[in-house]
Amino acid sequence: SLKLFSLNTKDQVKNLGVKIKSDLNFENHIRNVTKVSFYNLRNIVRARPFLSLTDTEKLIHAFISSSLDYCNTLLSGYCKAIGRLQLVQKAAAHPDRLTLLQS
Repeated sequence: SLKLFSLNTKDQVKNLGVKIKSDLNFENHIRNVTKVSFYNLRNIVRARPFLSLTDTEKLIHAFISSSLDYCNTLLSGYCKAIGRLQLVQKAAAHPDRLTLLQS
């Protein structure tokens, strides 16, 4: 009988690195991607004086672009918080100006 089993439910799950709330809200996922991306950008800024522009671009593609591109099809049509991801993309778009992020 099914009455013997109790189900534990969670408000949020993580599948393939994507955080999804029970109401299919991606706010937490977008917040996490933004936070990690800006963290990585700040680290790239710290290393920037020792890197060529080409190497800086490689780091940006490895750490920033890949995280923005991963599972982005899930976010198509989800306009609520896309602006935060666009801020990351704009900041990473000009590796020659990355020193402006230092603070």
